Amino acid sequence: MTDHASTDTAYQTWTSLQPITRPGDVPITTPIAWMENRRSDHCLALLLSRHAPDRHGPTDALDTDIPAAQQLLHDWADGQHRLYQAEPLSGHRLGLTAAGHQAVLDLIPDH
Repeated sequence: MTDHASTDTAYQTWTSLQPITRPGDVPITTPIAWMENRRSDHCLALLLSRHAPDRHGPTDALDTDIPAAQQLLHDWADGQHRLYQAEPLSGHRLGLTAAGHQAVLDLIPDH
């Protein structure tokens, strides 16, 4: 028989964690469904507040500043493009094509 009282208390503790900005902020024993509920709640809040840019910025949950986030995106795109240029595994290429790489870089102002 499931002990719902302890589950309810654990869920209340989980929902009270403020804010979660790093993977280490999430207890390892957290059920995936709870994390998904929290993620979807956050996405809904962002959607509903999309006309209030002062409330949520582009780095809201990244715990970083905009230049650092832009550099991370640039580095990721470069790595994905290098992966695409490498020898394909099993005949399937992975990563970003030149056009895909440029499309990601176009997201970064003054790249």
